[in-house]
Amino acid sequence: MWTLYFRPGTCAMASYLALEEAAAPYRAIDMTDRTDELKTLNPRGKVPALEIDGQILRENIAIIDLIANRLPEAELLPRDDLARAQCMSSLAWFASTLHIDYRRFLKPQVYEPSWPEAQEGVSREGARQYRLDLQELDDMLKSGGEWLHGNPQRTAADLYGLVFVDWAVRSKLYDPAWRAIAAWVDRLRLRAAVARVLELTGSPLMAGVPTRISQSNEGDSR
Repeated sequence: MWTLYFRPGTCAMASYLALEEAAAPYRAIDMTDRTDELKTLNPRGKVPALEIDGQILRENIAIIDLIANRLPEAELLPRDDLARAQCMSSLAWFASTLHIDYRRFLKPQVYEPSWPEAQEGVSREGARQYRLDLQELDDMLKSGGEWLHGNPQRTAADLYGLVFVDWAVRSKLYDPAWRAIAAWVDRLRLRAAVARVLELTGSPLMAGVPTRISQSNEGDSR
């Protein structure tokens, strides 16, 4: 039995989705309000962390890669080496670009701790870049078919990508003009494994994505 340590609303949803889609022998433990315990598992104090074979594995990309290798029949990553590398490229883009842009929006004090007056600008620029990132994702889906890689087969890139749409909806950064993303989310929601994780993590994507921008959110710099 593998153990996933996660928190709802975090990027750990990517590893949670991969485990569920692969029908892995796992249990999931919510580490909300268990910060000290989490630090014994991961000194960084962050999720996800996967306990497997008596060891702790950290970071979504590493966890997803291990699951794909241990359970190849789930086809989380393509079998062709170049197609697999392209998929890993998307995972790296999510982790190194989308995640960082969102963090600038959500926690500008991390990037500008000594100048509070500048934090609003950091947050605004993070939001702008994040929307551009999701526009790029929408364009990728427009040109690539039903899934990000390996149409008609979904891959781990599709699962990881859901995290960033989830965050956009939670933070009112989602743009209903992203039609390809909306259709892609709907396809993923039809998968029993995906629906289960969305429900267990309290994701707003259980209800789909917004079909319009509410008047109160128009022009919101955050």
